[in-house]
Order: sequence, then structure tokens, then C-alpha cells
Amino acid sequence: KDQVMLATAVNSTDLTNVSDRVVRLSPTGKSMASKLAEYNFHELNLKKTSIIYVNIEMGDEFRQGYKARFHELGGTITSEYSYESTQRDFKDIINKMVADKPDGVYVVGVGENMSILIKQILQHPGAKDITVTGDFNFSSAGVIEALGQLPRDIYYTDINIDEQFAKSYVHKYNQPASVYPAFTFALLQIYKQIVDDGEVKTPTDIYNAIVGKSFQTAVNTIAFDEKGEPTFDIVFKKMSAK
Repeated sequence: KDQVMLATAVNSTDLTNVSDRVVRLSPTGKSMASKLAEYNFHELNLKKTSIIYVNIEMGDEFRQGYKARFHELGGTITSEYSYESTQRDFKDIINKMVADKPDGVYVVGVGENMSILIKQILQHPGAKDITVTGDFNFSSAGVIEALGQLPRDIYYTDINIDEQFAKSYVHKYNQPASVYPAFTFALLQIYKQIVDDGEVKTPTDIYNAIVGKSFQTAVNTIAFDEKGEPTFDIVFKKMSAK
């Protein structure tokens, strides 16, 4: 009760309802997924999509957000399939998804097994006309490296990372900057700024110095509301075939 929790990568919508001392530094799964639903429907002209999501709380959070917004826009969810975080063979799921004949598929997950899933979708002969889409987890360095050469373009929503931070990160670590290190660096930037701006003695001082304020960070402008929920600059990207 005497500490402030600064959560850099927690997508649960209810997080900031747990306590009045919680500040989130990443978007909710539902908010991020709803942006992708809008992009898919309006920009990619996808009217029927399937959802394949990792069977953990995070995966279900993104699934719910996408499904609700896609339905609101007038789109159809043709199917929803979950997979386990240790899974490596997705042929059965992909065969079922292809049989549902969607225009596109929303892939939710993290890490290597999501890369394997995406590659297996792209390699499936029946999925060549199904557009593969996802969220900022597509842009993490591990996923990009594991994907390798793509046979066709895939699309995703991402957090807009500061250009100077991205250059510094590549120079230091020799890999692309993703949102996860950027979120962590943003937390340090915010903490330093509130300490520099005034005398911070208690957890309440820390919390009050953040909520309702805006900060320039490694993920550009973060604006926090009175509950500690952030608003980010969301961008839409294409990972091109090589």
C-alpha cells in the first residue's frame, strides 16, 4: 500500500482498477486490438477475419478487443482458435481457419512460437489470399529474426518509437528497437523528469506527478489520464516481403 506500481507491459484492462497507486506504461490489449480492427476494416478492406490467439490472459484480452470493435464496424469474425504457448505445430488450426474462408487473420501471441505460426500460415497453399495481421508484438526483434524472409507482406499496429531512441538502440545492441525496451526506457525518463521537476518524498507524490500529465519519451508523447491510463501514438506498419 505504500508503493507505486509502474507497469511497463501489462495489457489487462482492469489493472488500474486494482489500486489508486498503479500507473500503466503500455496500452490495454483491448485498446490496441480495437485499433487493428479499424485498420483492417477500413484500410485493408477486410470484412471477414479469423482470430488465432495464444491461450493466456493477454491473448484473450486482445481477442476480445478485436472482436468487439470488428463487430461494431460491421465485420464478421469467421472463427476463433486458441493455441498453447509451448505449441510448435499449427497445421490443424490453420487448416480449420482456411476452411472458414476469411479475408484475413489476426494473430495474437509473443515470441518464437508466434513466429512459427505466422510462417506456417504464409506457407500454407490455401492461405495465400488470406491477409496476415497483428499488433506490436510483430515488431519485437525476436519475432522479426525468427520470421526471416517473408513470401508476402504482413500488417500490424505498433507504438511510435522515438527516432533518436531507435537509432541509439540499434547502435548499442545491433538489433531493431521494439516497444518493450522502449517502454522500459520511457519509465526511467518519466521517473527522472518527475524527480528533477520537484521534491518527491512519498508514493503519493510520485503518483500525483504522473497522472493527468504528458511526457515526451522513447515512445514519443505519453498522456496519462486521472486513473493512470496512458494514450499512445499508434501507427500502422507493413512488414514487406523480401
